[in-house]
Amino acid sequence: TSPTINGAVQMANGNIAISYKINQFIPHPTIPLFNTAELRTYVQEIDKSSGALVGGPVQIAGQTANGSEITKLADGRLLVVWQDFTTDTTRIEGQLLSADGDTKLGAVFNISAELTGRETLGDVVALQNGGFAVSWLNGFSHHLARMFTATGAAAGNDFLLTDNGAT
Repeated sequence: TSPTINGAVQMANGNIAISYKINQFIPHPTIPLFNTAELRTYVQEIDKSSGALVGGPVQIAGQTANGSEITKLADGRLLVVWQDFTTDTTRIEGQLLSADGDTKLGAVFNISAELTGRETLGDVVALQNGGFAVSWLNGFSHHLARMFTATGAAAGNDFLLTDNGAT
């Protein structure tokens, strides 16, 4: 159950916020054959001077989350995006957090407008207007992106960056 750090960003207060995942072992109460594991994504604040943990971790996503990125937006809020694996699809989801990283702002939201079945997280960038953009690779080897407003609302549909995996 060792954590895997997926990203780090300097917070508005100067401390560091890390996003990480833990593969948590969950024993079955009576039948070991039915033991399971769940991927969980967290954000943790780290003191810039001492390296000590500040407060406790905030769970961002559970059970099917994998690979995340964390970004500081223009107003200091944090954005975490990750790949979410369910039984029949992989999608990219996001969650806004307060500038101190302690409070989730709103609900988890889908990044892409059209789910293609398998999406792989690309990159996240904060925009000067307070919004953000996210890119990903879909199941058809198309690099797509989508813009969002400062409130986390989609500012349009997905758009094509490159076709057939070209860079």
